Amino acid sequence: MFLRLREMDAVLTFWRVGRQEVDFIFHVQDVAFPVECKTGRLRSSDTRLIRSLSEKWGVPFSVMVTFDTFDFSDPSILRVPAFML
Repeated sequence: MFLRLREMDAVLTFWRVGRQEVDFIFHVQDVAFPVECKTGRLRSSDTRLIRSLSEKWGVPFSVMVTFDTFDFSDPSILRVPAFML
């Protein structure tokens, strides 16, 4: 996943404070989107951090890369399967 995202964003980074972490911070122009990668069952705790970071940073949504879920039902988190990247 890192290599594919790195092809699209040369300044791809990660975010970590204490035990909280976000897998990637993806930059598009001057906007930094939190990106979390999950392969198993999604829990509410998986989305809480990236949702709060999106609100704090003022970005319209965050991205969750999943194994096979494509879902727009929650406008604050775009769920995209890895094969679509």
